[in-house]
Amino acid sequence: MKKILLLMAALLAAMTWTGCQDTLEEDVITDPEETAEAGMDAVATLTIEAGKGADTKALALADDGTTATISAFWSEGEQVTVFNPSGSAIGTLTATPKEDNTKATLFGEITISGLSVGQNLTLLFPAETWSYEGQNGKLLNTPAHSDWKSIEKNFDFARATVTIKEITASNITTTSSATFENQQSIYRFGFLHGGYTIPAEKVMITSNQNMLTKSVNAVSGSNTYFTSGEAMTVDLKTTPSAGELIYVAVRNGNTTQDDTFSFTIYDVNGATYKGSKTIPSGKLSSPFVSAKNVGLSRLELPQGATNVTTAL
Repeated sequence: MKKILLLMAALLAAMTWTGCQDTLEEDVITDPEETAEAGMDAVATLTIEAGKGADTKALALADDGTTATISAFWSEGEQVTVFNPSGSAIGTLTATPKEDNTKATLFGEITISGLSVGQNLTLLFPAETWSYEGQNGKLLNTPAHSDWKSIEKNFDFARATVTIKEITASNITTTSSATFENQQSIYRFGFLHGGYTIPAEKVMITSNQNMLTKSVNAVSGSNTYFTSGEAMTVDLKTTPSAGELIYVAVRNGNTTQDDTFSFTIYDVNGATYKGSKTIPSGKLSSPFVSAKNVGLSRLELPQGATNVTTAL
């Protein structure tokens, strides 16, 4: 009887040890194929050296009084979204600027399930869909106005493409660094009446080519334009000074024909102005276009219009 009890105890101990072994093996999955079979997405670390030209994000303006240039730099913690060839977001990379802050290291984890060597990855700042609505005429945020929807923070969209070189269980590498390209032009406007820059409160812009972009799916390349009769509207965040210039990010689907921009301007005193400016085709793809002297005509209300009290 004692032998039988000892044998049963040994069997129970063996069964318990086997159960523990099975549990441990199920919790630790390191092979990507096992991960996929378990219904989990395999991830790997992607590290990319990235650069940007003088026409892409995070901006700084230098003006010597005769010419103006925009330089670009990376900001600490900026995030770039990575998309696979089918257009699905598979992760984000965080920027760490180098001493030369036009360059940075992008680092993060992405899902590698379904990826293969030779495929292209699309890197977008800041997301898949870009909208050019809601601008307030500011180029840069300032410490006193960190809530400004400036071009620097919200409308300086950029894109890069890299090719997969190697995929392992822990890392993914690319054949080259990432070079980001701007996806719009930045316009600087000054509106004049009687030789003076007016303090604009709202600016409405239309184009005779009707190809100013309202929004774009950056992965698919699908654009939505401001339609005929619809204006790109810029509402200034703060009351402007009389000499303040206005900055607008413009993505123009027309790059081959001279384009005439028409403006309707409302100033801080409620006056309305209209004017236009022809942009030569050679300037439409420029990263920075300065039009500081757009002449406007003030609209005068018909005599007696203020006496109308009933609207039909």
